[in-house]
Amino acid sequence: CSWTLENPDPTKYSLYLRFNREEQVCTHFSPMVLPLDHYLANYTCDPRGEAASPPPTRQRQEEEEEEEEAELELCEGAGPFTFLHFDKNFVQLCLAAEPEAAPRLLAPQALEFRFVEVLLINNNNSSQFTCSVLCRWLEECLQTPGARRCGFTHAGCSC
Repeated sequence: CSWTLENPDPTKYSLYLRFNREEQVCTHFSPMVLPLDHYLANYTCDPRGEAASPPPTRQRQEEEEEEEEAELELCEGAGPFTFLHFDKNFVQLCLAAEPEAAPRLLAPQALEFRFVEVLLINNNNSSQFTCSVLCRWLEECLQTPGARRCGFTHAGCSC
């Protein structure tokens, strides 16, 4: 199961993702993100959460090898948040299980949990709203006990 986010112009905008760690989501869905330069209509995630596509040509095989290196497992970090910044055309969020399976796999509070938040920021002219969201993310990260990695690059916001 996957969702694809499109950056309308990577030279002008950046995609920011905040992954909020929830143990049940990590255990049952193994979420990952895959930054892509090109949209691939038939590109999906297989049941193990790994990207799967039609049989590759030689050029496509080289592209897939590069993409595999870029795959980011969202549950690898130990902290409560993972912040990601992308200047790619597309970012694909993949889950190892279909969302329909969630009611039987997850507790009700986990079903209501927003485990991924997305923000599209204009790097040259960030709005007050997007900056306030990004600054809130940063503040929440800094207030976390033992927070070591809290920071953003090239956001055009002052917090």
